[in-house]
Amino acid sequence: KSSKEAPIICYGPHTSMLDGMPASIYRYQTWNGLSHIQNYSMPGYGLLLRFSEFAFVDPDCEKSRKKSILTIKHRAQSSEWNHIVQIFAPEGTTSNGTNLGSFKKGAFIPGAPIQMVDVQYPEMFDYILSKIFKYLPTKIQQFLSNNLSAPENFTTENSTARRKSRGSGWASYTFDCSFYIFLYHLCCFYQPLIYTVHDIYNPDSQEKNDPELYAENFRQQFLKITKLNDQETTRNDGAIVNYLHSRNIGKEIYDVDE
Repeated sequence: KSSKEAPIICYGPHTSMLDGMPASIYRYQTWNGLSHIQNYSMPGYGLLLRFSEFAFVDPDCEKSRKKSILTIKHRAQSSEWNHIVQIFAPEGTTSNGTNLGSFKKGAFIPGAPIQMVDVQYPEMFDYILSKIFKYLPTKIQQFLSNNLSAPENFTTENSTARRKSRGSGWASYTFDCSFYIFLYHLCCFYQPLIYTVHDIYNPDSQEKNDPELYAENFRQQFLKITKLNDQETTRNDGAIVNYLHSRNIGKEIYDVDE
């Protein structure tokens, strides 16, 4: 689909800084989007974002947020940018790939059609075993099921059970550091990557005038298709929990996923 039909791509769940690149490449178009200001000076990755003319936003600065909204609207609606496709991770933060967090409304403010892309980073062993599990001797199947993962996780590389329980595995721990991504891929000789491009979501008149409604309806459609866990959390929620956890405060009233 050309960017005139869907000038925006929204992908998820967001588990790594590498998620968005293949999501845009399949369209064979120039691409850019919006990124956190901390990525501006990141070695390698930050240079790529600046070269691609990404806009950067400081979520703690109201002036920066307002300018980023104007940028998104202009690039989605101006004829000067109709050869560009904007890509967004609407969660605005990373997770382990087992759930879908709350969506920020930025990508939905222009009221333009949006291409939905589902991203999967299966564990290397999960993916390989899903291909050969049924051919293994029964005793080995039982051993793997008892010691590594549930049997249904090995039935297919797209297993819903696997995604909900294991998510992106080790790949998700490379979330915001180019060094960790490089180190991880040196240690992992094979990393499966599954991109599923879904139908374009065309907003109705009510959604076009209400970005929050558009974002929530789009998110519910995403959850319905992917069957991921529904977790209405944000980057700020994670920051608060990490702050409390680091100071050993209130452990009896919250759960921290180690």
